Amino acid sequence: MFGFLKKDNSNEVVLELPFRVEIEKEEDVFGINIEAVGEINGITKYFYACYNCSDEQEVDGIYNILSAKQEKIKVKVNVNKPQKFKIDLDDLGEKFGNEAIKKLDLIGWGANDTSSINA
Repeated sequence: MFGFLKKDNSNEVVLELPFRVEIEKEEDVFGINIEAVGEINGITKYFYACYNCSDEQEVDGIYNILSAKQEKIKVKVNVNKPQKFKIDLDDLGEKFGNEAIKKLDLIGWGANDTSSINA
């Protein structure tokens, strides 16, 4: 009956992409930055997401797990608006066997033409 209110997700795709990770530590704030790289409409995009975590040991543990394996992560992307993307933390937490990954708090993101992670 209210079909006109239904959101059209036909432009969304789920990609399995390689990624890099880094951590940032400032006083009592700890961040985990995850960046996946992939091609959308023939253009390379860097899907960057910054997550907040209040526990330094938890951040170190997540970083060690994510940086040690050469897995790919699932990223849901709107092909018409690449900046509308979402890294699947539930899948990532399951894949790496770490429940803390699922609870990370997203605080910033961007779909960029260049990498935001320091190499």
